[in-house]
Amino acid sequence: MDGRDYRSKTFGSWEYSQRVDEQGRAAGALEELEFNYERVNRTLSPSEAVALSDITKVHAPKVLNIVNEPSRGRPQLTARLF
Repeated sequence: MDGRDYRSKTFGSWEYSQRVDEQGRAAGALEELEFNYERVNRTLSPSEAVALSDITKVHAPKVLNIVNEPSRGRPQLTARLF
């Protein structure tokens, strides 16, 4: 099942899934984070989502330190995660 069909089924409609994405982008913007949902090729399975969460707990502090180093500018956090 492609992403659009999956999200339409999961959220009830494609339009509603897009509104949810916009809410996520707005919340991220408050923390100076950019979410690029259109770059996601597929939805993670529950076990993959748990694995990504576990990896993030270990590596996120390192990534955030790199992102926030003034000498390196402000590269996009999402580019480092995907």
